Order: sequence, then structure tokens, then C-alpha cells
Amino acid sequence: MYCSNCGNKVDEDAYVCLNCGVILKKRENKVKSKKNNIKLFNVVTLVFSIISFILSFSLFFYDISEVGMYTKTYERIIYGLGFVSTTMFFTIISLIFALVNKKSNIGKIGLGLTLISVFLILTEIFVIVIY
Repeated sequence: MYCSNCGNKVDEDAYVCLNCGVILKKRENKVKSKKNNIKLFNVVTLVFSIISFILSFSLFFYDISEVGMYTKTYERIIYGLGFVSTTMFFTIISLIFALVNKKSNIGKIGLGLTLISVFLILTEIFVIVIY
């Protein structure tokens, strides 16, 4: 890379030209793109967490009366895992995103929603096994 002011060759990671002292603009672009990536990651974390919460909350409104035809406990567990499989997928994905992004406020919100989803899923499986 070359300095736009004096034409001297400078290092790719340089912030200032050592020859003339001009601040190089490339560094600012990296910071802006990093902030955009963080914002996108926050949005993805929040979206997956909300989907996970909505799906796990909606499980309580489904009719699970057909679980009564399964008499053995492991059959009920298999039914319960199949019943919540899509919700578990979104919960696992949102948990990964939330744990990676846990330092930001949106990551903390996502982690909270995801943990509520985990609790709701475990409760639903427990109800199916006991029912």
C-alpha cells in the first residue's frame, strides 16, 4: 500500500505514514466494517432467540393427548423429543449465538430468551413423560 499524500510505500496495517505523518484512511474502514458485523451478529442472535422463545412457548398450546397411547417411558421420551425437535434446533442455534455474543446487551437479552426456551422445552418433555 502507498501513502496518498507522499507516495511512500507503507505497511498494510499502518495507521500513520512514517514518511510524512499523514493518517491513513484504511484503518477507519476496518473499524466500520467490524461494527457492521457486530450489529448484524446482534440482529441474528436476537432473531434466533425470539424464534426459539415463540416456538417453545407455543408448544404449551398443542394437544398432546395422543401421548397416552405410549405406555413405556422411553417411548414417551422419544415422542417428546420428536415433538420439540424443531424448537430444540432453534434453541441450540440461538444458545450458540447468545453465548458467543454474551458481552453485548442484545446478547444478554438473547441469552435470557434462550434460557427461558430451554426451561419451557424441558418442562414440556417432563409433562409428556409424566402424562
